[in-house]
Amino acid sequence: MPGARVVPAEQLRRVLGDLTRRIADSLGVEVHAAAGSTVLRAAEIPHSRREAEWALELLRGDSTGTAYALFADVRARVFLLELAATPALQPYLSDGAVAVLQDYDREHGSELTATLQAYLAALGDVSVTAARLNVHRNTIHYRLQRIRALTDLNLGDPAERSERLSRS
Repeated sequence: MPGARVVPAEQLRRVLGDLTRRIADSLGVEVHAAAGSTVLRAAEIPHSRREAEWALELLRGDSTGTAYALFADVRARVFLLELAATPALQPYLSDGAVAVLQDYDREHGSELTATLQAYLAALGDVSVTAARLNVHRNTIHYRLQRIRALTDLNLGDPAERSERLSRS
């Protein structure tokens, strides 16, 4: 679009974070905000809007307390959620690592699934994961140990994580 400039992703994250915090503080309600891809032509706006809607859907179902996201930051998680929601694939997805964790969470009232999601979203950063879940770092270490014990998932191996979790 004439005269448009591309806003750097980090600046957009700061704006979304500030916006969600201010609205939440002012109104005392939970607020989510998301942005789709930057577009240069008006014809691309619907695609960017759909990306933002997908990111919002993910945030609403996210138990980590994340209030805002750029679609680029959550693209893989959105893709996996959309894939998992495909009815024809349900029989193939029910026996993966995530299903094991979901069953364990239901039976024990734990939050291992949310911990794994937050850990992956934080790119393996325990401190960021702890902050997002509002728990101590040691709690995250303990939960990751339980996840490994229950699923035999090697969280340090990106190839295994990708392969095993894509089946979950």
